[in-house]
Amino acid sequence: MLTGLTVLIVEDGGLIGHDLAAAVEDLHRFPIVVATVSEGLRVVATATVSAAILDAQFPDGEVTPLAVALIERAVPFVVHSGGTLSDALNALFARHAVVPKPALSSAALAALERECLGDQTMVGPMPEIAFVLEDRRC
Repeated sequence: MLTGLTVLIVEDGGLIGHDLAAAVEDLHRFPIVVATVSEGLRVVATATVSAAILDAQFPDGEVTPLAVALIERAVPFVVHSGGTLSDALNALFARHAVVPKPALSSAALAALERECLGDQTMVGPMPEIAFVLEDRRC
């Protein structure tokens, strides 16, 4: 089993964040759940993050600064949002999967797996989630 792989979950909806964290733990990974962009930036600055699941809109603003920090660090991520993305966010996320809410946690994790594998061609949830991280970006 691989150890030390962390998945940052930036979600201000408590139940959604909890559900995503439980799904990440089921895959023997370590979730870090935060509810604001500023908390997410703090985590990225102080911890090793292997991958991330991001909501787009927060009380402290859009997720743009955090997404830029993840891109600069080559950390794969997906956007898991129920709202309409601004033109700026759409442009920033053009190369990243967007999983619209409502969606099962398994759909977000399948999209994240594809991001980790560098596969940007698939759309929708994968039938099985293996979350293979050896020799991958994550």
